[in-house]
Amino acid sequence: MSSRPPPHVVSPRVGPFADRPAARPPEAAVPIGFKTLLSERWSCRAYLPDQVPDDVIAEMFAITQRTASWCNTQPWQAYLTKGEATRRFAESLTEHARTHEQVSDLGMPAGYQRVYKERRRGAGYAL
Repeated sequence: MSSRPPPHVVSPRVGPFADRPAARPPEAAVPIGFKTLLSERWSCRAYLPDQVPDDVIAEMFAITQRTASWCNTQPWQAYLTKGEATRRFAESLTEHARTHEQVSDLGMPAGYQRVYKERRRGAGYAL
């Protein structure tokens, strides 16, 4: 019988509980949905002109209703447009973006340095 801890137990530890092994969940403990969410995530640069089927939209709204919010305040509103209304909305949004200063909730960095600058350039060149 081996005295080595199983692979999901991290040791050695320091401090008052050093004699207790620190459990680390095995790789399989991470939900596959979470792995899929992060590994298959990508940034969309354009959209197809196709309408999204109503059943897909209904499922999206059903899923998003389970989104966490502070104290169940659910501080969002969703608007659904189709056809001509979507075209008008897109034109209006584009015009607003052209004629108004961009305002962000988060401050943009003054500049990018070293590896961050290289990554940013690489992403731009890849477009």
